[in-house]
Amino acid sequence: LSDLLEDSVGLAALGAEARATRCAVGVSTGEWCPYLPLAATREEYFDSLGRSKRSRLKRANKAVEGVGCRYLLAETPETLGPALETLFVLHAKRWATRGLTGNLHDPAIRAFHHHLAGTLGSQGLMRIYTLEHQGKAVACDYVLQRGKTVYFYQTAFDTDPAWEEYKPGYTLLAHTIEDSVDRGAREFDFLRGREEYKERWTSAVRETWRLTIVPQEHVPALVRYCGGQALRWTKRRVKALLTRGKR
Repeated sequence: LSDLLEDSVGLAALGAEARATRCAVGVSTGEWCPYLPLAATREEYFDSLGRSKRSRLKRANKAVEGVGCRYLLAETPETLGPALETLFVLHAKRWATRGLTGNLHDPAIRAFHHHLAGTLGSQGLMRIYTLEHQGKAVACDYVLQRGKTVYFYQTAFDTDPAWEEYKPGYTLLAHTIEDSVDRGAREFDFLRGREEYKERWTSAVRETWRLTIVPQEHVPALVRYCGGQALRWTKRRVKALLTRGKR
């Protein structure tokens, strides 16, 4: 089981039960998940940013609005469908520049998100923000909300060099966070991954854990598991010795 939080019921209960039945149990670190605590009001949120960052955001927003961009919001099943298709196009275009397809290429995955739009959209739990210029999307942010937490699921933006100076992805994300504050959110969860752009917004991070359980009777799997554990231990020891030797 991967990506378990430290206070996860599964991590504690399953691990304990597995040990009681003499299974091999391993707990290792997983992913870093940055998150941004949000203030109660937009004014308090702006104050928390600091003068320098507030100025950068104001300039960026003024720049995109100055060339005729506008912000759109899709939050109903009727509007989320077309917004998803727009996001798919932008996302594919961005990954194509790297010679890749991205994680939204598969038709089955796209159909799944359209299904979510019909279910979560009707409950007010799914939103897609779009920065548009003359009827064409420049950037999209796809978020989910449960309670007072907004989860930043996916972003996409136009990779045309003409937009580089306007930083459409950065500007739209600022708008998305501000609207989340207005909606009563108290946390903006960037989900897993240590991408550089997340570090521009927050230094707060959660670490997830990976729980591995191998029954004693599954001998081949047990051998692989023990071999992997030994290899990781050896790497840690070698790294520690090399570090000590440099002092």
